[in-house]
Amino acid sequence: MGGSVPFKVSDLAANDKAELQAAVARGELSAEAPCDAMANKWTEDAKDRLGAFLADTFNWKK
Repeated sequence: MGGSVPFKVSDLAANDKAELQAAVARGELSAEAPCDAMANKWTEDAKDRLGAFLADTFNWKK
């Protein structure tokens, strides 16, 4: 994540989705590549949770 973050993003995502969304909206967080976890295999559960988060964030409907 870009910028200097005064908290663990993983903790925030697990506990306060609204604050994580607000930090992204304010430009305090942004995705950067490459990162050390890029080569990690995603579990189906992790993919589902990411999809649900993005759908909720961007009001995507299936």
